[in-house]
Amino acid sequence: MNQRLNQQHKLSFLIIRPSAIGDIIMATVLVDGLRKNYPDSRISWLVEQGLEDVIKADPRLDRVIAWPKKHWKNLLKGLKLIPLAKEILQTRQHLSRQQFDLALDAQGLLRSRLLAFLSGAPMRLGFRSKEPGERLMTRIIDRGPSTKFMGQEYLRMLESLGINTTGLEQTLFVPEEAEKKALDILHQRIPEKKYAVFLPFTTRPQKHWIDDYWQGLAMEIQQLYGLSVVLLGGKEDVRRANQIVSNAACEIINLAGVTSLAESLAVIKNAGLAIGVDTGLTHAAICFDRPTIAIFGSTCPFLHTPKGDKAIVIHSSLPCSPCKRHPTCTTASADIFDCMTAITPDMVIEKVQNLCMYFM
Repeated sequence: MNQRLNQQHKLSFLIIRPSAIGDIIMATVLVDGLRKNYPDSRISWLVEQGLEDVIKADPRLDRVIAWPKKHWKNLLKGLKLIPLAKEILQTRQHLSRQQFDLALDAQGLLRSRLLAFLSGAPMRLGFRSKEPGERLMTRIIDRGPSTKFMGQEYLRMLESLGINTTGLEQTLFVPEEAEKKALDILHQRIPEKKYAVFLPFTTRPQKHWIDDYWQGLAMEIQQLYGLSVVLLGGKEDVRRANQIVSNAACEIINLAGVTSLAESLAVIKNAGLAIGVDTGLTHAAICFDRPTIAIFGSTCPFLHTPKGDKAIVIHSSLPCSPCKRHPTCTTASADIFDCMTAITPDMVIEKVQNLCMYFM
């Protein structure tokens, strides 16, 4: 495949990584590798509608294509198959007009393989997985052995194209208007103060830390380091965010549901310290080179990041971990999980001490 690529003058690439936020962030290394090795190429990214803010400000991308996943899903659930077929045909027509040479399926699911096929690209490279649809691709590769390195599979994909991955980085860009608005919001609440940002929320309850722990940690952060504490989350996180803030013994600036995705990224970019669970915004903090503590329990942790000592991963390593989507602990019914309970605020504070040289 690499020889065929090198024989062409100006190439057109389509990266397909529709979701989730953390994986989109880690997959930005694909843009870095493609742009540095094919500087005259045209690079597009197909992303789930609503997540464009993660990559739309990247100057290395020529186009960001929004895929209406929820709309397609609703049509399928409602058995509106004719309208869905029309949507699929329109998507194929739209993508094929771009004349892509290579589609990179960086997700490895049936739907991402279908999107790669719809692109009309004569070369379609993707990951091997348990999902059906491998015949929709022209080449399937393994994700490679686990090295516990953040985003290792995307480096593996570049290597399969003959690209030297030394020095390549995961990089995020924030729209200027979003950063200005985020800083205005912050200055209204914490003028001229450094702050730590808490990132407690994600889609699975078994990845959540304990509410009481966040409250105790906020108190320690303020008393030991004089940092204000800002809490981020989406609209769906507002209820739990309010519970954390209202029961805390210190002030926590609650921005859950207040900032857009782009504005939340700007808040993280300008933070002195970030502490979060296994969620996309925690990956963003690492990508922005912020001093970061990442708390893992039920999911497989990456133990090494491109930022070295500036990012620290805490993992409880219980025998049942990682359980991923199938927790087995007895307290799971109360949304309190053994692996996350085992990681205490004192353990986090101990790691924060290792990072204080970066934010003090």
